[in-house]
Amino acid sequence: EDVVSWIEASSRKSQPDFSLQAALAFASTLLGRRYVTTQRNWSALYFLNIGKSGSGKEHAKWAIETLLEACGQPHLIGPAGYTSDSGVLSTLCKQPVHCSVIDEFGKVLEGASIKHGARSASTMKALMEVWGRCDGVMRPQGYSTFGMSDSDAQKMSAKTVRNPSLTLLAMTTPETFFDSIGSAAARDGFLNRFLMVETDIGRQAGRHTQKVSISPAIIEWAQRSVNPSSTLAMVNPAGDATLSPTPIVVPFSPQAMDMFGQFEEECINLMDEYEVDGLAEMWSRSNEIAMRVSLIAAVSSDSSIIQEDHAAWSIAYVRRSFMKVVNRLKTCLFDSEFESISIQVLEVIRLGGKKGRTDREIHQYCRKFRGLDHRGKQNVLSSLAMNEDIVKVDVPSLSGRGRPRGAWISVAVVDSVDNDNYA
Repeated sequence: EDVVSWIEASSRKSQPDFSLQAALAFASTLLGRRYVTTQRNWSALYFLNIGKSGSGKEHAKWAIETLLEACGQPHLIGPAGYTSDSGVLSTLCKQPVHCSVIDEFGKVLEGASIKHGARSASTMKALMEVWGRCDGVMRPQGYSTFGMSDSDAQKMSAKTVRNPSLTLLAMTTPETFFDSIGSAAARDGFLNRFLMVETDIGRQAGRHTQKVSISPAIIEWAQRSVNPSSTLAMVNPAGDATLSPTPIVVPFSPQAMDMFGQFEEECINLMDEYEVDGLAEMWSRSNEIAMRVSLIAAVSSDSSIIQEDHAAWSIAYVRRSFMKVVNRLKTCLFDSEFESISIQVLEVIRLGGKKGRTDREIHQYCRKFRGLDHRGKQNVLSSLAMNEDIVKVDVPSLSGRGRPRGAWISVAVVDSVDNDNYA
């Protein structure tokens, strides 16, 4: 709460959701390789902030870097991105614990999805592996050693990172992000590693702010968390990637374990529910993420045990984040341009509510639909009508006088109102 308050106070544009994500990322970085639960949950997490240009999402990068420097931990600040899988590994060899803030993440995903984007795709694959290697070892791929000396070849094979802790905070605009992902991203386990937040606060004018000092309590807590004991300080978990750290083990209370057991069952039921939409895998790591968040919540309140309130808050936060994003993905996940346009047109019509949308209004509100020729537009509308997603009806004019106007209405809207209202 102290960190969130400072981030909000120092920002020219208020974004409480993004501030909370940044605060969690800050703590996730500090606790990396130093704390672990009895269920082998570490603190490393991936975050994704989604907001329109000019909404204020860039402040998170400045906030995290300023906090880490103020706490005497500038070596935990990582690069602004990675160029390949070997770039990820080499960075972790030097910085086994670090935080990377990546802007325009949607373009990174877009580069990984296009043909001949092998380098970007390998980077995404490496990031997926790091997330799951917190309790294991990150090893290099088998590159050719022909022409190398024995010592160089041995150095390459020796590049391993034990218990890597990479905290990733990515930012993107909704247009770039949702236009660049396909259903494979939801199935292959990449997206479900992220705690994603899409802000409801759009573009906003900046406010005048004064320089806000970081609370001494924040700095004191950070330094105490980094060096909680002389034994752990000697291991220096942020410095040597080849040595296994000796973390402080934080147990769960029986009540907290029961809550996570119930949440895991809930996630399994949600996987069954969303399987028809191709989004079942989005829930497969939610319980693990919630347990990692609960570790941060416990240590941030100086508790040696993950209590029931830590579990409750973490589960509620993760559930809320995933529920909003998964339902958003249902309306924009596509594998072809035709499907993309159809989904966007359906959303425009749905937002038209009871009065629907005329052909002219669809043309006005949907940029991709506007770019089609006459035949392409008819194909999109005919396909949606054939799938019983939309229906053409005569809607009374907005003024109540004159001839009814022909409009397309979402079938979901029609089913929820008295059909006698329509001619």
